[in-house]
Amino acid sequence: MGLEEIQGNMDSYVQMLKNSEKADGQNRIYVAGAKEYEAEVKNKTTVTLQDKVFNTLNDIGKEFGMKLGKS
Repeated sequence: MGLEEIQGNMDSYVQMLKNSEKADGQNRIYVAGAKEYEAEVKNKTTVTLQDKVFNTLNDIGKEFGMKLGKS
């Protein structure tokens, strides 16, 4: 079995898992590493701060005419 066939089989298996019946109240099924991958992608463009830290930095920024965005 070659690499391409293995990758194709794994892709099919992952798709089968994601298409399985979801638990009550859930809208998706995560496969191993999916949450970590999504966090890594998000962390390349955003910084997560605790509210207290955000508010302190925002107050300091206001003194210099700056305002931080909050998503």
